[in-house]
Amino acid sequence: MSKCLDIERNKNILSEFEKVTEKLEEIFPCKFSHKIFDFPNRRLFETHMEIRAVLDKIRDEYKPDVVFTTSLNDLHQDHKYLSEETIRVFRRCTVLSYEISTSVGNFQPSLYKIVTKEQLDNMIDIVNIYESQKGQQYMSDDLIRGILKHRGGEIGVDFAQAFEVIRAVL
Repeated sequence: MSKCLDIERNKNILSEFEKVTEKLEEIFPCKFSHKIFDFPNRRLFETHMEIRAVLDKIRDEYKPDVVFTTSLNDLHQDHKYLSEETIRVFRRCTVLSYEISTSVGNFQPSLYKIVTKEQLDNMIDIVNIYESQKGQQYMSDDLIRGILKHRGGEIGVDFAQAFEVIRAVL
């Protein structure tokens, strides 16, 4: 993760991230670990070898079965680059990409996770911890509900989270 501290509204993002981790641990029966890096915002490609090394280390340390990343069709240069590098590094894992509504181009989901009303409310509570992001369209409650409602409608349920399957390892 890049701190994106070159953007004024992000000055408190690190403390917000800690609060999000605490909230996740209240909801889920597991311990969350995270690492925050200081890669250059909007210029991840300049540090490609360092990012590759970080992802290699994460792969080797955690040996994940499933990895989530941004869509290959994301229009944001950092999101797209990270997705490409994630797919290269985690080539022996299931890799799913998620939708970022304001920057994804042609998102074509083929996997849906049904989301309950309680889960949706928890998602919105977690997003709202990021005070620094208030006012950003991509963080609005209405947009989040709308996207999950739309994706749920695609499969005949109230709410769903959609993913593109980049690779499925069974």
